[in-house]
Amino acid sequence: MLAAPALAGEQIAFEVLRSGDSEMSCAGLSAEIDALNADVLKLNQQAEKRAKASRTTAAVGKGVFSGLARGVSIIGYGSTSPEAFAGLLASNVAAGVAQHVVSDATAPSPAVVASPATSPQQQRLDNLNTIYRERPC
Repeated sequence: MLAAPALAGEQIAFEVLRSGDSEMSCAGLSAEIDALNADVLKLNQQAEKRAKASRTTAAVGKGVFSGLARGVSIIGYGSTSPEAFAGLLASNVAAGVAQHVVSDATAPSPAVVASPATSPQQQRLDNLNTIYRERPC
């Protein structure tokens, strides 16, 4: 019997424990472990990219608000023309964004991106590694 193809956006359950895992040959275990290692590495890299993008977005947001605050604080000290104020405000926003992006870029980043939960692929990889270690391969 063939399984129906998954619809777009539908998640297919990942089987962490499968019947026959303990009977797999050393070569079969090794091949699946290698494939899962590649999958887990790819998932970790994607999570790191999402976390970095989130940090960059937050830094830009802080910079915009910082620049706006500086621009608003000097309203009473210069020309009252809208064009002068707009130019001053724009330069302060740009300076605030640049300052926060640079300060966040120079701050040490965490070496490991913490994931909220271990992925099913990682759980399966751990299980297969345990089986492999218990074998005289």
